[in-house]
Amino acid sequence: MALVLKDRVKETTTTTGTGTLTLTGAVAGFQSFSAIGDGNTTFYSVVHQDAAVGEWEVGVGTYTASGTTLARTTVLQSSNGGAAVNFSAGSKDVFVTYPSDKAVAVSGSPNFATVSATSLNAGTLTVGGENVATSSTVATLSATMATSIANVSSTMATSISNHLPLAGGTLTGTVSGTDIYVSAVAIGVDSLLGKELHIGKAAVADVVSLTDGASIAVSFNDGQNFAVQLAGNRTLESPTNCVAGQVGSIFIIQDGTGSRTLSYGANWKFAAGTAPTLSTAASAVDRVDYIVYTSTAVQAIATLDVK
Repeated sequence: MALVLKDRVKETTTTTGTGTLTLTGAVAGFQSFSAIGDGNTTFYSVVHQDAAVGEWEVGVGTYTASGTTLARTTVLQSSNGGAAVNFSAGSKDVFVTYPSDKAVAVSGSPNFATVSATSLNAGTLTVGGENVATSSTVATLSATMATSIANVSSTMATSISNHLPLAGGTLTGTVSGTDIYVSAVAIGVDSLLGKELHIGKAAVADVVSLTDGASIAVSFNDGQNFAVQLAGNRTLESPTNCVAGQVGSIFIIQDGTGSRTLSYGANWKFAAGTAPTLSTAASAVDRVDYIVYTSTAVQAIATLDVK
């Protein structure tokens, strides 16, 4: 169903009451409502031919070819205060019209060439006798929008030109982000050698201090390399957040007293199943190197009394 408007469509009806109009044929020199098309809607007007009766109605009607009827779908204006008119006996003219409250006009002689998309309010556009093309309010809005668009375009162009060379080039400044994924990275070199990461010079993993206590916790999400100074006999707990392939070292340092012992959580795995015995001298340094095999198996080897 579509809204259809046609020129010079006019018929008559003798229908009474407030119901659907039965059309009785086109007036001489006019088209019938069949021009609207079966099932389509149109703007209609009904006027009683007896001026003394004073009955009239304007609305949206739905034409049906079978029976040649026009349903008074929506009443817009009428001699009955805007409600459906209870038409009395006698002939009425029924014709296609263009209701004033559905019309858009900017002036008596509109110049649509001066109206552009930038002069329209994206919210509510009200045309109440004001010429849209010359409205100072619309002109101000248009200028503001044009300035904003220009500023955004300029900022984007500068950002892309200086910081995001899509076709290759040098990316300068500090680049930061969260959860950035790339397929492969070469740092300081321009080849990958078949690997996903190729570093031309050096990489550094910080040494993270562990908190000394009766049980020493270590999370492999906090770093790769760790250090702790023992102030008593301790247990190094099974690491958390273990992902196969992570490698690193743990520096274990005796305090000024020395002779501190260290036992290990069940997930620490050593050669032949035997945990190392630490150096006992005051301030002695031992190092445990590890690689994560599974989430519950961290293979490790100790290098003792490093000095």
